[in-house]
Amino acid sequence: MGNSKWKAVTSKSDLQHREARARSRAARNDLDCWIAMFRIGSLVICGEEDCKRQVSYVRRMIVATCQNDHLASGRELEDVASFVRSESTYSRYSLEVCNRIVNALLEAAEYEKDPMLSCPWAKCLEEIGSNPRLLALGQFLWKKNPKGLSEWTIDLDKLKQQVWGDEVTPTSTVRSLVSDFRKHLEAHNVPLTISVHDTRDKRRVRCTLPKDFKFDLS
Repeated sequence: MGNSKWKAVTSKSDLQHREARARSRAARNDLDCWIAMFRIGSLVICGEEDCKRQVSYVRRMIVATCQNDHLASGRELEDVASFVRSESTYSRYSLEVCNRIVNALLEAAEYEKDPMLSCPWAKCLEEIGSNPRLLALGQFLWKKNPKGLSEWTIDLDKLKQQVWGDEVTPTSTVRSLVSDFRKHLEAHNVPLTISVHDTRDKRRVRCTLPKDFKFDLS
């Protein structure tokens, strides 16, 4: 029974990974088609609203291609912006249209590269903003998860350096701050589990969210 259940979970996970890869490939193909169509001038882009629609479409395709890897999405958006800029000198579209698209793509790239904009406990961070050390902890935990994984680990010494400015702060002090932060998370219904490990061969902080946790990475 146990093995059957494990196989079922594994099969479901494999299926999800295959579906994600398929969506990524399809989005990449759509993005390549958009680039080709822009190059030959076959897209209908006249005014500001047309520019917004095109940029929104490109952004969706890139986010799907990169599978919610914010940094990768940001780089892809910058690459497309560079492409549009390079095409603008001899494009069938007006220079004003090209510049609007470039600027909007670069703005979207900056958004994607800012991990805190998609932080599941952003409201919690607003609440603890007057406590610099607690705020630094909350921000650092999410910044070390740029791909929006449900489980990730952080080097304990790096966390100490970031929050306390040294690596000699007692681990008991770290655990105390983590405990305080958990209370704020619970108040905002954020199911983040944080465990602090400090042994000779394991000095790390492990963060875990439920596998079915819905990230808002828009």
